[in-house]
Amino acid sequence: MAAFALASLLVSSAATRGAEAAILRGRAFFVASAGFEDQCKGLRDMMSAAALGEPFKTFEALAGQHTIQRRPLMSRGFTVGEYDVVIGSVQAVDVSNRDVSVIVTGAAPAFDHPQAVTRTISAVVRLGVGRSQVFDYVYFINNWGWYYGNTIIANGNVRANGQFDFGGYASTINGLPRFNDSSGGTFDDQVDDGGVYAGWNIVGSSRARGTTSKPEHMHAFGEHLPMPNLTDLTPYEGMARLNESSIKIGNETVCDGVVGDEDGEKSNLYLHGQKNKPIVLDGPVVVRGDLIIKGYVTGKGSFYVQGNIYVAGNVRYKNPIEPLPGKPDKESMTKWLTANRKADALGLFAREHIIVGDYTDKYFQRYVGPWVRDKRNSSEEDAGEDGIPNTRPGRDGILGTADDDILENDGKWTVEHYTAQHARDGLIPEGSHIGEAIPGTGEDIDGDGKYDPGTQMTEFNTKAPLSRQYWGGNFPQGVGHLKYKTICDNNHKINRLDGAFYTNHTFAMLTLDWGHDLNINGCLVSRNEAIVYGTKHAILNYDLRLLEEGFGLQLPRTWKPLQLVMWRSN
Repeated sequence: MAAFALASLLVSSAATRGAEAAILRGRAFFVASAGFEDQCKGLRDMMSAAALGEPFKTFEALAGQHTIQRRPLMSRGFTVGEYDVVIGSVQAVDVSNRDVSVIVTGAAPAFDHPQAVTRTISAVVRLGVGRSQVFDYVYFINNWGWYYGNTIIANGNVRANGQFDFGGYASTINGLPRFNDSSGGTFDDQVDDGGVYAGWNIVGSSRARGTTSKPEHMHAFGEHLPMPNLTDLTPYEGMARLNESSIKIGNETVCDGVVGDEDGEKSNLYLHGQKNKPIVLDGPVVVRGDLIIKGYVTGKGSFYVQGNIYVAGNVRYKNPIEPLPGKPDKESMTKWLTANRKADALGLFAREHIIVGDYTDKYFQRYVGPWVRDKRNSSEEDAGEDGIPNTRPGRDGILGTADDDILENDGKWTVEHYTAQHARDGLIPEGSHIGEAIPGTGEDIDGDGKYDPGTQMTEFNTKAPLSRQYWGGNFPQGVGHLKYKTICDNNHKINRLDGAFYTNHTFAMLTLDWGHDLNINGCLVSRNEAIVYGTKHAILNYDLRLLEEGFGLQLPRTWKPLQLVMWRSN
């Protein structure tokens, strides 16, 4: 009996130790996994602070560094374990991507504990910059989006980072199939049939029409897509110089790739293209002031504008794109891309606002002004964690519950600030200092590092008088100071806009041309949209070339979501 009892105790003790070791082994893996997530958060925080001029410089300096040392993982006041993180290497995949090797060791209950059990996770994550996903849509609003009109026709997918409201109107949505990858003129596996996408709910759509207007085409509560930050145009200036970009009117060169960078050079640009003497595009151009543009364009290029963009008349391709396929699928969309690859391509990307039509006119002020001031167009930078106004009660719509956005309308501008760690990591750009706001973080919606109260109609005013003294390009000769209405064509009848339009502020437009359609051929991406149209229809036609990395030009870039390339554990 005694021998049997001793043997039983020994077996029981061994089993207990084995069970404890198994528990610690599982806990160590859990701790290591938490350490990996912690390091990924650190990389994302660095991405939010890193300038896109040299996006990978700081990350490449991490190679071989012990970034986290014996950090405890806490739960309800108790230490669950500790983890160490080492960045093994940072390897270039191509000019726009880097692979970061992350090695995480988790210990339970602690590294120095006599019975410590460790687990190691080795992973590779990919950092990348590229064309922003907001250009996947013919209409994208970084706010609450709306289609208030029975005669709105979208030939392409539409999206809002906030709610998308049809207001009970019978708008038409003819979406396009989405694919996992659409680079290089080819399409990978299909994701869905396209339609309407929103970061919040989709309402008032019962009367919506079109090929993708049914409930299964309404994709609510999707991820928030970040807007490109055009506060610092230095990367695009470098791109323009490298490309040796220029703009011609007919055969005459009117500017190089950067307007306003030389002593005595005018920083504002005026361009008027005619059918027999169009604006000739050749690569990206940066304008350090405002841009006024109208008329015919040809070639491929883009304008990155530090101030406002004024569209003072129709903007038309001399070599336009064809209509989209009637029944879009992988085969027909591929054929369309091949057939339209050589068509003209224009990008109009504003740091501030895009104004279409005569903003000085009383009708523009009367009809557009109320929409700019409408609470649904609110852009005050006290919009909370999600950057979208009117979402303080959360998805459940009830104040005082766990999903409330408590930062919204709290009277404080909540952003992240540069710290000593940012300085050590080399993430503070020249001219900025510890303690200053990090542009584009928190409630800094437009990414300029300064609080903004919202769009005011006075912001549409040109910053310089309209004369050749202040404006380059082909500004009218032999005249003094002009009024804007004298150079704005069509008298409220602008009805054709060819190109990709982007602003993280307001796109404002008035057109009153009842006998014709308004056609926007490309895409419209903005923070706020105040379009008042008096036309037969308002038709937005997507340009499939925007799905490619370049669109024949360089689209505004953002950081891509962190991508897991490889994962293994011992």
